[in-house]
Amino acid sequence: PISAIAKPQLEIHRIGEFLATHKVAQQSVLVSSHSTDRPGLVFLTPYVAMTIAEHFRDQGKDVLLILDDLTDR
Repeated sequence: PISAIAKPQLEIHRIGEFLATHKVAQQSVLVSSHSTDRPGLVFLTPYVAMTIAEHFRDQGKDVLLILDDLTDR
């Protein structure tokens, strides 16, 4: 799973395009919250991503979890 936490919609779209361009979208899960989402939803985003990653790990699959840097760049 890739987590985009409180990012602008354009940034989330760019991440999705990157995954599609590099042909890894079919093997990826993008968990995101928009910068205008309610704080509770933004807070839960990394926990949801971790739960999804643990699900695939428990199935014996290799998992790489990427959490964004939480900056407004």
